[in-house]
Amino acid sequence: MARGLPLRVAGPVERLVRSYDELIAAAALPDDQPAVAAAHSALTEIASLLTGRAPVSAAEREYVEQRTEAIEQLTSALRGRPGTDALDPAVVLRARKELEAVAGYNSLNWLGELTAELRTRRAGD
Repeated sequence: MARGLPLRVAGPVERLVRSYDELIAAAALPDDQPAVAAAHSALTEIASLLTGRAPVSAAEREYVEQRTEAIEQLTSALRGRPGTDALDPAVVLRARKELEAVAGYNSLNWLGELTAELRTRRAGD
């Protein structure tokens, strides 16, 4: 593995990952990025504690459970906001395209620039 931390997705960790996936699905607004980052941090804490193995002690299982419950509570709060059920994906996409047109820049520009830079460096080697 070149990057990241291994995470065995079984037992209580499986519920954690499922909860994380549900939070990602509920985090539909740009202001939801701190929620995504906090949930990702919980996964990183678990992965760095367990290093690819299942939790074996009661303390490890409790550690996983606490983070799982916190993610589930945050997901519930995200879903419970007024108006979030009414978000039409087509409207969100149209709004993003309008913002990109005004800004004149998006992730595609950045990715393209990085790709061109790396290719230029490789050609110069």
